[in-house]
Amino acid sequence: MSLKCILYVSQSLIRADRDDFRAAISKIMMESERNNRADDITGVLAYDRGRFLQYIEGPPGPIGALVDRLLGDPRHTNMTIRIDEPVETRLFPKWSMALLNITLPPLPGYSVEDLENQPVDQLLARLQRAADEESILSVAPRSWGDD
Repeated sequence: MSLKCILYVSQSLIRADRDDFRAAISKIMMESERNNRADDITGVLAYDRGRFLQYIEGPPGPIGALVDRLLGDPRHTNMTIRIDEPVETRLFPKWSMALLNITLPPLPGYSVEDLENQPVDQLLARLQRAADEESILSVAPRSWGDD
């Protein structure tokens, strides 16, 4: 099967109020579970200091359709695609979408734009490390009963 992956960074437009933010993220996860499962898409979503970082993988057609929906999604803006390429295997095959905690303590000189400027291999390593360390806040499994 032919697979494609996308890694993007965007700026959140979701209100920072805790209840509003939780409701919006919950809705994103429910939509991801429903849509990604139907389209055989897997991936992870992370939020860090007002920025989203998302990696999605799956068949090229459904990935393209998802990117089109994401570009028009009013919950974020300034979407910068960092990776858009074919892949042979999935990095996150278990989840239709997992919400990862990648927040690190602020470092001297750190800015939220670092997600847009950090080398993509470092961004992917950060996502994989969070998944490996089980820094998972919410999960939409690919299919119930899969290992």
